[in-house]
Amino acid sequence: MNSNSFIPAGKNNIYYMILFIGSIIILSKLFGSIPGIIGAIILFFGIYKTVSRVTLSKNKKILYSIICGIGGIVSALLISLLLQSIFIRFAPSINDQVPYKGLNKNQIVQRFEIYSMKNGLKIAYPSDWSIHEGDNEYVANIQPASRNGLIEVSYNVWSDNQSKSIEEWKSDVITLANSNPEIGIDKSSIVIKKILENYFIFLNTIVKKEGVFARQAVTIIEGSNNNKYIQFTLKTDEQNFIGDQLILDNIISQSLIANSR
Repeated sequence: MNSNSFIPAGKNNIYYMILFIGSIIILSKLFGSIPGIIGAIILFFGIYKTVSRVTLSKNKKILYSIICGIGGIVSALLISLLLQSIFIRFAPSINDQVPYKGLNKNQIVQRFEIYSMKNGLKIAYPSDWSIHEGDNEYVANIQPASRNGLIEVSYNVWSDNQSKSIEEWKSDVITLANSNPEIGIDKSSIVIKKILENYFIFLNTIVKKEGVFARQAVTIIEGSNNNKYIQFTLKTDEQNFIGDQLILDNIISQSLIANSR
């Protein structure tokens, strides 16, 4: 046995087999099958080549093997991130479905589908949620299948043919929040935000005693009278409020894309 080796002679093949299979299982579990296999190959051959070099001292072999192990893990991570970015970029072109990255430990990419309301308005919604349009053709409700929550989409027309700019709407909401604090409007959340080519006013309403966390987004449909607007209203609980806001943002942006086609 070479004095510089740190793997017992005659057992090399067993050790290498355990190392290779174990690294594939662990890295594939952490980063996915393709990145895991590539990372395991980099890790395995790096350590194999290092240990096989008889000119290296035992300490250098250990040090270089650790570096190769870290290199394999980093490679698997980078490849996993690259594949995710490629999938997210090109997935929307498949069957009019749109991905979004949800808030969960596995970073699962969910899918969106397109629903056409009776009035012609197209709405994007998560494929694992349901959408229901009632007798009123101007309102549709989107709901998750296994928990509480609701996103209402409504198409509205002012009956008196009045017009209002998005800035005037924001001013009215701030006035309402100042004069009626019991409503629970979070004044810091009242903002005008541009999504694609449309300007929206966003605001959060929190009624903790009733356990209701709500977020509204309104955009005015530009026209001769500016008297039409679309409103998205999210109602959920505190636990799901942050994640559902991401879903709401994706529903809005992808609905705008669907209606522009």
